[in-house]
Amino acid sequence: MRQEELIAFIIEQGSVTSGEVAERFNVPVTFAHQVLRRLKDRGILETSGGPYPYTFHLTSEAGELLQDLRESHGSRAWVFLLGLGIGLVLGFASRGGNKDDESEKDAD
Repeated sequence: MRQEELIAFIIEQGSVTSGEVAERFNVPVTFAHQVLRRLKDRGILETSGGPYPYTFHLTSEAGELLQDLRESHGSRAWVFLLGLGIGLVLGFASRGGNKDDESEKDAD
């Protein structure tokens, strides 16, 4: 299961549970939950519900980016959904790296 495929699935569904991801990608529920939590920790996903099962969905920032893409690219939006998934993973990964650097500086 690639993160881009997972994000595209979340975009398609609107929100997902660990069980839905596990079923869709044929992986253990615990693995699906770990991947979803990592994306949440990176600021791509938010959770609602609970205590169990959590529902994961895009953050408002990621949702706004998606809406902008849909409005500007119309019928070719599926191509940009995949690009958005890749962009979110890469963009938030680079932002996350900067936060780690700042927290290390604060620790010193």
